[in-house]
Amino acid sequence: MLKLNEGWRIYLKTLAWLGPFSLVSYLYTNWRTDQVIRSFDVYFDIELKLPLVASAAYFYCGLILFLLLPPLLLSPVKLRLFLRQLFIGCLVALAFFYIFPAPLAFIRSEPANAALELLYLVDRPNNASFSIFQFYLGLITLACFKELSTVKRSILVVLAVMVGLSGLLIWQQHLMGIMTAWSCAIVLRLTIRESADPV
Repeated sequence: MLKLNEGWRIYLKTLAWLGPFSLVSYLYTNWRTDQVIRSFDVYFDIELKLPLVASAAYFYCGLILFLLLPPLLLSPVKLRLFLRQLFIGCLVALAFFYIFPAPLAFIRSEPANAALELLYLVDRPNNASFSIFQFYLGLITLACFKELSTVKRSILVVLAVMVGLSGLLIWQQHLMGIMTAWSCAIVLRLTIRESADPV
Protein backbone atom coordinates (compact mmCIF):
# COMPACT_ATOMS: atom_id res chain seq x y z
CA MET A 1 0.00 0.00 0.00
CA LEU A 2 1.28 3.46 -0.98
CA LYS A 3 2.16 5.57 2.06
CA LEU A 4 2.24 9.35 1.76
CA ASN A 5 4.54 11.45 3.89
CA GLU A 6 3.12 14.20 6.10
CA GLY A 7 3.61 16.91 3.49
CA TRP A 8 1.60 15.10 0.85
CA ARG A 9 -1.14 14.26 3.36
CA ILE A 10 -1.47 17.91 4.37
CA TYR A 11 -1.40 19.05 0.74
CA LEU A 12 -3.95 16.58 -0.60
CA LYS A 13 -6.25 16.99 2.39
CA THR A 14 -6.40 20.76 1.83
CA LEU A 15 -6.72 20.59 -1.95
CA ALA A 16 -9.62 18.15 -1.52
CA TRP A 17 -11.80 21.09 -0.44
CA LEU A 18 -9.86 24.10 -1.71
CA GLY A 19 -9.81 22.79 -5.28
CA PRO A 20 -13.61 22.42 -5.61
CA PHE A 21 -14.12 25.72 -3.77
CA SER A 22 -11.85 27.56 -6.23
CA LEU A 23 -13.41 25.85 -9.25
CA VAL A 24 -17.01 26.58 -8.25
CA SER A 25 -16.15 30.20 -7.38
CA TYR A 26 -14.34 30.65 -10.70
CA LEU A 27 -17.16 29.16 -12.76
CA TYR A 28 -19.81 31.18 -10.93
CA THR A 29 -18.01 34.51 -11.33
CA ASN A 30 -17.25 33.69 -14.97
CA TRP A 31 -20.96 33.17 -15.52
CA ARG A 32 -21.81 36.35 -13.60
CA THR A 33 -19.40 38.46 -15.66
CA ASP A 34 -21.06 37.12 -18.80
CA GLN A 35 -24.45 38.28 -17.47
CA VAL A 36 -23.66 41.77 -16.18
CA ILE A 37 -24.53 44.76 -18.31
CA ARG A 38 -21.54 46.85 -17.27
CA SER A 39 -18.05 45.44 -17.09
CA PHE A 40 -14.52 46.83 -16.93
CA ASP A 41 -11.83 46.97 -19.60
CA VAL A 42 -8.57 45.89 -17.99
CA TYR A 43 -6.24 45.60 -20.95
CA PHE A 44 -3.74 47.73 -22.84
CA ASP A 45 -4.33 48.26 -26.56
CA ILE A 46 -0.87 46.94 -27.36
CA GLU A 47 -1.86 43.55 -25.93
CA LEU A 48 -4.39 43.04 -28.70
CA LYS A 49 -1.55 43.24 -31.23
CA LEU A 50 0.22 40.23 -29.72
CA PRO A 51 0.36 37.27 -32.11
CA LEU A 52 -1.26 34.01 -31.09
CA VAL A 53 1.51 31.47 -30.36
CA ALA A 54 -0.40 28.19 -30.24
CA SER A 55 2.62 26.13 -29.16
CA ALA A 56 2.79 28.20 -25.96
CA ALA A 57 -0.24 26.20 -24.77
CA TYR A 58 2.14 23.39 -23.87
CA PHE A 59 4.11 25.73 -21.60
CA TYR A 60 0.81 26.86 -20.09
CA CYS A 61 0.17 23.29 -18.99
CA GLY A 62 3.45 23.50 -17.07
CA LEU A 63 1.50 24.84 -14.10
CA ILE A 64 0.64 21.20 -13.38
CA LEU A 65 4.31 20.53 -12.64
CA PHE A 66 4.52 23.61 -10.43
CA LEU A 67 1.58 22.32 -8.38
CA LEU A 68 3.68 19.27 -7.47
CA LEU A 69 6.51 21.33 -5.99
CA PRO A 70 5.15 22.51 -2.59
CA PRO A 71 4.79 19.07 -0.95
CA LEU A 72 8.14 18.03 -2.40
CA LEU A 73 10.12 21.07 -1.25
CA LEU A 74 8.37 22.59 1.77
CA SER A 75 8.44 21.35 5.35
CA PRO A 76 5.02 20.63 6.94
CA VAL A 77 5.10 23.98 8.80
CA LYS A 78 5.98 25.95 5.67
CA LEU A 79 3.47 23.96 3.64
CA ARG A 80 0.65 24.84 6.03
CA LEU A 81 1.63 28.49 5.80
CA PHE A 82 1.69 28.25 2.00
CA LEU A 83 -1.77 26.67 1.95
CA ARG A 84 -3.15 29.40 4.21
CA GLN A 85 -1.79 32.00 1.80
CA LEU A 86 -3.26 30.04 -1.10
CA PHE A 87 -6.72 30.06 0.49
CA ILE A 88 -6.59 33.79 1.24
CA GLY A 89 -5.45 34.46 -2.32
CA CYS A 90 -8.43 32.52 -3.65
CA LEU A 91 -10.72 34.75 -1.57
CA VAL A 92 -8.98 37.85 -2.96
CA ALA A 93 -9.45 36.49 -6.49
CA LEU A 94 -13.15 35.88 -5.82
CA ALA A 95 -13.51 39.47 -4.60
CA PHE A 96 -11.80 40.80 -7.73
CA PHE A 97 -13.98 38.67 -9.98
CA TYR A 98 -17.15 39.85 -8.24
CA ILE A 99 -16.35 43.56 -7.86
CA PHE A 100 -14.48 44.10 -11.14
CA PRO A 101 -16.13 41.89 -13.80
CA ALA A 102 -13.80 42.16 -16.77
CA PRO A 103 -14.27 40.01 -19.90
CA LEU A 104 -11.32 38.87 -21.99
CA ALA A 105 -10.71 41.28 -24.87
CA PHE A 106 -8.93 38.82 -27.16
CA ILE A 107 -11.09 37.44 -29.96
CA ARG A 108 -9.86 33.86 -29.88
CA SER A 109 -9.71 32.03 -33.18
CA GLU A 110 -9.96 28.34 -33.99
CA PRO A 111 -7.49 26.35 -31.84
CA ALA A 112 -4.34 25.35 -33.69
CA ASN A 113 -3.30 22.28 -31.65
CA ALA A 114 -4.69 19.73 -29.22
CA ALA A 115 -3.51 21.50 -26.07
CA LEU A 116 -5.04 24.82 -27.13
CA GLU A 117 -8.24 23.13 -28.26
CA LEU A 118 -8.66 21.44 -24.86
CA LEU A 119 -7.87 24.67 -23.01
CA TYR A 120 -10.36 26.71 -25.03
CA LEU A 121 -12.96 24.02 -24.47
CA VAL A 122 -12.74 23.90 -20.68
CA ASP A 123 -11.73 27.46 -19.86
CA ARG A 124 -13.26 30.49 -21.55
CA PRO A 125 -12.31 33.18 -19.03
CA ASN A 126 -14.44 36.25 -18.44
CA ASN A 127 -12.48 37.30 -15.35
CA ALA A 128 -9.51 39.21 -16.68
CA SER A 129 -9.08 41.47 -13.63
CA PHE A 130 -7.19 38.79 -11.69
CA SER A 131 -5.55 35.63 -12.99
CA ILE A 132 -5.96 32.74 -10.56
CA PHE A 133 -3.54 30.80 -12.78
CA GLN A 134 -0.86 33.44 -12.33
CA PHE A 135 -1.54 33.67 -8.60
CA TYR A 136 -0.91 29.95 -8.17
CA LEU A 137 2.24 30.21 -10.28
CA GLY A 138 3.53 33.24 -8.39
CA LEU A 139 2.82 31.92 -4.91
CA ILE A 140 4.42 28.53 -5.65
CA THR A 141 7.49 30.17 -7.19
CA LEU A 142 7.97 32.51 -4.23
CA ALA A 143 7.36 29.76 -1.65
CA CYS A 144 9.78 27.29 -3.21
CA PHE A 145 12.51 29.73 -4.25
CA LYS A 146 14.42 29.73 -0.94
CA GLU A 147 14.33 25.94 -0.73
CA LEU A 148 16.54 25.52 -3.81
CA SER A 149 20.19 25.91 -4.65
CA THR A 150 21.35 28.86 -6.77
CA VAL A 151 21.29 26.89 -10.03
CA LYS A 152 17.88 25.39 -9.33
CA ARG A 153 16.55 28.82 -8.40
CA SER A 154 17.60 30.10 -11.81
CA ILE A 155 15.86 27.18 -13.50
CA LEU A 156 12.72 27.77 -11.45
CA VAL A 157 12.60 31.46 -12.38
CA VAL A 158 13.13 30.77 -16.09
CA LEU A 159 10.37 28.15 -16.09
CA ALA A 160 8.04 30.47 -14.16
CA VAL A 161 8.60 33.24 -16.71
CA MET A 162 7.95 30.87 -19.62
CA VAL A 163 4.78 29.47 -18.06
CA GLY A 164 3.62 32.94 -17.03
CA LEU A 165 4.14 34.55 -20.44
CA SER A 166 2.32 31.70 -22.14
CA GLY A 167 -0.97 33.05 -20.77
CA LEU A 168 -0.55 36.17 -22.89
CA LEU A 169 0.72 34.36 -25.97
CA ILE A 170 -2.29 32.05 -26.18
CA TRP A 171 -4.72 34.95 -25.58
CA GLN A 172 -5.86 33.56 -22.24
CA GLN A 173 -4.94 36.42 -19.88
CA HIS A 174 -4.24 40.14 -19.80
CA LEU A 175 -1.28 41.98 -18.30
CA MET A 176 -3.43 43.68 -15.68
CA GLY A 177 -4.73 40.35 -14.39
CA ILE A 178 -1.19 38.96 -14.32
CA MET A 179 0.14 41.96 -12.38
CA THR A 180 -2.65 41.91 -9.79
CA ALA A 181 -2.18 38.17 -9.27
CA TRP A 182 1.60 38.34 -8.78
CA SER A 183 1.22 41.41 -6.56
CA CYS A 184 -1.22 39.50 -4.40
CA ALA A 185 1.21 36.58 -4.13
CA ILE A 186 4.06 38.89 -3.11
CA VAL A 187 1.97 40.73 -0.52
CA LEU A 188 0.74 37.49 1.03
CA ARG A 189 4.26 36.07 1.24
CA LEU A 190 5.49 39.25 2.93
CA THR A 191 2.63 39.77 5.35
CA ILE A 192 1.50 36.29 6.38
CA ARG A 193 4.67 34.90 7.88
CA GLU A 194 3.74 33.47 11.24
CA SER A 195 3.55 29.73 11.74
CA ALA A 196 0.22 28.43 10.55
CA ASP A 197 -2.00 25.99 12.39
CA PRO A 198 -2.76 22.67 10.71
CA VAL A 199 -5.14 23.07 7.78
